[in-house]
Amino acid sequence: MTLQRFVDWCDNAGTRQRAEGFAMLARAYLDGHVPQGDRRAVEAFLHLVLDDPSPKVRAAVAAVMGRHRAAPPALLRAFLFDCQEVALFVAAAPALGDGDLADALASAGEALQAAIADRPDLAVTVAEAIAAEGCRAAVIALLRNDALDLGDGVLRRLAHRFGRDPEIRALLTAGRLPVDSRQMLILEAADALQSAPLVQAVLGERTAALVFEASERATAGLAETVEPAEMPRLVAHLQSSGQISPAFLIRAACLGNVDLVAAALAALSNLSEQRVRAVLVECREAAFQTLATRSGLSPSVGEIIRLALRCWKGIATGRVELGPEEAPDFVLAYVIQGFGAKPRSAEDEKALALLRRIQREAAREGMRLRAGRLLAA
Repeated sequence: MTLQRFVDWCDNAGTRQRAEGFAMLARAYLDGHVPQGDRRAVEAFLHLVLDDPSPKVRAAVAAVMGRHRAAPPALLRAFLFDCQEVALFVAAAPALGDGDLADALASAGEALQAAIADRPDLAVTVAEAIAAEGCRAAVIALLRNDALDLGDGVLRRLAHRFGRDPEIRALLTAGRLPVDSRQMLILEAADALQSAPLVQAVLGERTAALVFEASERATAGLAETVEPAEMPRLVAHLQSSGQISPAFLIRAACLGNVDLVAAALAALSNLSEQRVRAVLVECREAAFQTLATRSGLSPSVGEIIRLALRCWKGIATGRVELGPEEAPDFVLAYVIQGFGAKPRSAEDEKALALLRRIQREAAREGMRLRAGRLLAA
């Protein structure tokens, strides 16, 4: 059939017939079955399908074109900006450029955004556009796309936008998320938990305090998993968000997170971390109190941190032999005994109450570890 006869036939053919006819012509063109001298004419004729009133006809050709690397880019771009029924067939087309995909996102529906996010060759610029303005379905597709290596900037943006979404939060934490963004997700989860009607109904007036304590414990747990190179970033984030409180430092010291304590005190005192570590290692009372004062901490808080680190030093050097689940409880008992033996102010009583609360938490965690080991055995 000549092109002219095909055109005449299209004028009288039904929707299904036109869809089959155009799809057949597209396959012949892409598979190289059209003579070289006729290829330009056939390609031009294929563009007429864009004016077909039926999306089913346009979708039939788009389905053929979207799977083929030799598809004409101009035709693919036109299909990409067609209705969603048509555009979905070319969302993964290799011949589409990054600019085309980014432009399409601005007006695309959820299904098309998700299809674009699922491309294995998605450029960073397009991923950034999805992170900035993409819908929830597109973000989930982006995070589930194992072929992509999303940069820290994209991950931070997603954590900021969707930190309260449980499914997206789980996908973010399952991957390589920057430590400051992980901590931000802890706060978002805590905020969502605190505002949940069920939680408020069960905990009542204790909701805010208990959720705050839980987020503080989660942050301390996060700090234990942080690589040394990432610690300054975590501390900078905690400092800028006002989370480095005396209670936070006491908890970190009593649980043995020396790296976090050193980085935090260096940030608070504006001293080098090397100099701060020297004070922490020696644990001399006068030097420690000077560091505490420069860091804006009270003498009581400085003394608690010093006692905790001195006890951990004894464990690390082998003077005290303890298992990993026994050490925190031993340290806390040592600090409570040493700090509680001195004259106490109202502030000291609050510090002792905090220490006892941390001791109860550490004891429960130690029992969980023992139970887990027994069950595994």
